[in-house]
Amino acid sequence: MQKTKFIIHLAEFKSITMKKIGIYIWLISVLTILFSACQKQKEQQPKIKYVFLFIGDGMGLNQAYISDVYLKQQGYSGISFLNFNHIALTTTNCADTNKITDSGAGGTAISTGRKTQFHAIGMNRKTGEKYPTIAEIAKKNGWKVGIITSVGLNHATPACFYAHVPWRNMYNEISHQMWRSHFDFFGGGGIITQGNRDSMLQIVWDSLRANGYNIVLNKENFSKAISSSKRIFMTDTQSLDVDNIYYQIDSLSRVSLADFTDAAIKFLNNDKGFFIMVEGGKIDWASHANDITAMIYETLDFDKAIHRALEFYNKHPKETIIIVTADHETGGLSYGYNLTKYNTYFDKLNKIHRSKYFLTNLLSKTGAETYAFAPIIKKYVQVDYSISVSPKTTPKEFVDRYIDSVQHSAGISWTTHAHTGTMIPTYAIGPGTEVYNGVIDNTFTFGFLLKSMKLKQENTKN
Repeated sequence: MQKTKFIIHLAEFKSITMKKIGIYIWLISVLTILFSACQKQKEQQPKIKYVFLFIGDGMGLNQAYISDVYLKQQGYSGISFLNFNHIALTTTNCADTNKITDSGAGGTAISTGRKTQFHAIGMNRKTGEKYPTIAEIAKKNGWKVGIITSVGLNHATPACFYAHVPWRNMYNEISHQMWRSHFDFFGGGGIITQGNRDSMLQIVWDSLRANGYNIVLNKENFSKAISSSKRIFMTDTQSLDVDNIYYQIDSLSRVSLADFTDAAIKFLNNDKGFFIMVEGGKIDWASHANDITAMIYETLDFDKAIHRALEFYNKHPKETIIIVTADHETGGLSYGYNLTKYNTYFDKLNKIHRSKYFLTNLLSKTGAETYAFAPIIKKYVQVDYSISVSPKTTPKEFVDRYIDSVQHSAGISWTTHAHTGTMIPTYAIGPGTEVYNGVIDNTFTFGFLLKSMKLKQENTKN
């Protein structure tokens, strides 16, 4: 009897043991499959080699959307980046309590992932701590770096990627830090100077050359410079006297953001990778002026540069990221005006052929009496409005009233000439950009790029 019980217990033990062994084998098999899948997924994860960061200065949602509607009503395709796969609403507040950001603090948040004070560039003005930028980190990791803008290359937004100063108006110091960055490509506007312009520009040119930069001052020389330079500072001679590229609507500029983006891609393209920041700086300027048509033309110029990046992306979709964002919104742009009720008449915008800036300068240079303002303006603004004037009416006052009348009749209005604190959209395309959804902060992009580009960051504090 006992022997029988022992045999039964032994059989049960063997059965239980075999079940456990089976479970262990199953677990090992599952873990092996999971490990292999993870390894395979890891191997398949693309290596990001090319990064385009586009910053439309002052470009809120309506700046992009109104430009899109305007284009489509002309029979063209709309704004490209509105069709990006991923979009996130983005907060833009600076470190100062209850203060709407400027381009210095806004650009610093994007470039360093850190908040700072109004007008500070790449550092904390209170503590003196300097924040490493995504462009500087990329350069230290062997990437080639390009900075492009339609305004001065030592203006706030581009400066946020290579400079560290307590105040954004320290233009001479910022220009010194520009050539010390040893970034590979600078393209766009000229240099903003303080003091004697001729002597300061000479210092800038001499210093750039001493640091290995080929200074290219003419569009005709762009292609030649690309094949024969170690580093490039590229602008256009017509821009040097005004520090920036002219408004595109005024038909004075021979160059565009797309020209510089093309040149940068050709010059920086390499197996290690590149980082290119492109700023549409005059979207902000036109919005400050409440100049809707000039703003549309600047946004279209900005979008043409993005098209160049998209052409590159289509050739390297698994290795390229494109992010389009803004540092803040400017002007409180409204799609709709109370006197037109719910109607819009964008065809009226086609009758404006020059910027407010151009028209104001034109009236100032002619020295015409106020009664002659309207006939001069109508050559470039083919809409007939009766604007009341007095002998004291200034050219700027007249132009503002005239263009504002056209804008309002088209169904467009503005709420301010300053920045606003409204959230702005960030648009993204490329591997990993699905994280751009919901609501994010403007510091988010730095961390995302640092991780996506697999950059090693030194812990520096000075």
